[in-house]
Amino acid sequence: MGDDGLDGLTSPARKIIEQAEVLVGGDAALRTLPKSAAQRIAIGADLDDAIGQVAKVKGKRIVVLASGDP
Repeated sequence: MGDDGLDGLTSPARKIIEQAEVLVGGDAALRTLPKSAAQRIAIGADLDDAIGQVAKVKGKRIVVLASGDP
């Protein structure tokens, strides 16, 4: 996911993000998205903490946002 947020994604990818109940990603990626009802889990330096938070929302529609060069 780039700096342009949803605008740089395909329509199917945008739809998946819009239907998410939980969005997981770095602060920068989460900031590019518009406000929604989805819970947000920011991934920082403590990956064990992020994994623990994701485990608590098991069963929900979770989308993990990633950025960088393909």
